[in-house]
Amino acid sequence: MTQFHVNSISSLDELNHRMEEPLGLQQFRGNITVTGSNAFAEDHWTMLKIGSASFYRTHDCGRCPITMIDRENGKLGQAEPLRTLRKFRMLDKSHPDSKFQKSPVFGVNFNLLTKGNIEVGDTVYAVLQ
Repeated sequence: MTQFHVNSISSLDELNHRMEEPLGLQQFRGNITVTGSNAFAEDHWTMLKIGSASFYRTHDCGRCPITMIDRENGKLGQAEPLRTLRKFRMLDKSHPDSKFQKSPVFGVNFNLLTKGNIEVGDTVYAVLQ
């Protein structure tokens, strides 16, 4: 089953507010980027409907060192964004996705439930947990 990584502009804005140098969403290799939500609202979404497609949540996305690679030169950076994310995006050990105990989370993975078409600008409908 194909995973779709969903994140939001407001979550990136919150992360960038905490960092010395801002990052773009390309650092996180998302498939679907949502605008108009609160920062980290995606943490609470269990299902999505976008266009004629629907998705169900599988797990939080634990972030690895690949997020530290500079997209311009291909070189591995020193610590960011993982250092900053570790300060406020670690899962509690009781959380079902806490297998990523050393990895902070950014974004959520969803699987396709109903095939359909989605387009830039489509309204995103979310079911909250």
